[in-house]
Amino acid sequence: MPRTWLNQFEIRALPAFFPEPEFARIMGFWRNKKVAFVRQSACLVSYEAKPSRTWMDRALSAKRHPGPLSLLAELRADFYVVRQAQEEETFAWREKHQGDPNPAETFRRMEEYRLQEEAKPGVVACDAVPWGDYDLVVCLDIPVPTRLVQNTRRTLWAYLSVEGGGPLQEASEKSPVAGYHLFLNHHFRRFRVRPRNAHHMLEFPFSFQSRKAWMDLQAYLGLRESMRKGTILDRASAGEVPSPPGPAFEVMGSAGPELELADLVRLYGSKKYALRLDRHRRWGNWLPEVIQSGCIFLGRLESLENRSPLLPPLVVESFRQACEKIESLEKNPHRFLILQDLQSKVMEHVAFRRPLADLTRKFREIFK
Repeated sequence: MPRTWLNQFEIRALPAFFPEPEFARIMGFWRNKKVAFVRQSACLVSYEAKPSRTWMDRALSAKRHPGPLSLLAELRADFYVVRQAQEEETFAWREKHQGDPNPAETFRRMEEYRLQEEAKPGVVACDAVPWGDYDLVVCLDIPVPTRLVQNTRRTLWAYLSVEGGGPLQEASEKSPVAGYHLFLNHHFRRFRVRPRNAHHMLEFPFSFQSRKAWMDLQAYLGLRESMRKGTILDRASAGEVPSPPGPAFEVMGSAGPELELADLVRLYGSKKYALRLDRHRRWGNWLPEVIQSGCIFLGRLESLENRSPLLPPLVVESFRQACEKIESLEKNPHRFLILQDLQSKVMEHVAFRRPLADLTRKFREIFK
């Protein structure tokens, strides 16, 4: 099929959703499994190493992005920040900075950041963690060297590239890093065609997030669903809208630096709609965040690498068209609820249920 046909197929054809009893069995499989989630000290995203009373406290320590919340919420993962190891494969993060205007300066700043991170309480050496006690270890980039990975016999090792589409991503689409079983590819397409995934690669988003995880996080912060109104725009879309866009619209981050995650959760929880109009194509990690938080997402089809949660009635090409569609939905609450429910089901399927089902199937295949 031509790419234009596939793009339309991706937003018009519905995947086969999991029946509740089947997904309950998948969740039951992980009930007695031990899971670890790991980043290295040089990683600029994800959670802090400090002790946390609840998974919500851990999630709210996130830097830049909420990340794979459901590893914490549903799989009850232990979280580790490990010191930079000496093995070459654990320096994969450097490759994405090779094209910087001044790579040496970037590496100097990264080294300062790494040393600051490693001085914090809770950061541990790779060799100090009993990796063999875990059934599943999910890593950001390659924090744990191959020599330790290969010492475990019944542990499934998987990793995400922090930079979707970067050098580690490109290399891992061909073969995984030595010792690791699975590469989690950042994608959340409804239909995995052109290209199909290799046997070691799972359709698995960085924003591995369930609706329940977001509801629990919002409840933890005392948010009420009935208080929603207005629309949030991603920062990149600011150039596509009037300035100011109007009282019903808020550009994310326009008031200053990046928001703390608690403020971001409150912002998402206060809005009914989320809008992206920027013409530059992006991976789309923002979509699971805003949709699972309860917003309806409208956007420009061509601007999204992962466009599966976008529904045909919610495709917009301009700020004016977005305003017209939002006004129409405000006048028709029943249609709003229908679209919200369908978009939420698609997002739940591609960002949480199917990735977990695929991970479960791979675990069973590898450890028969």
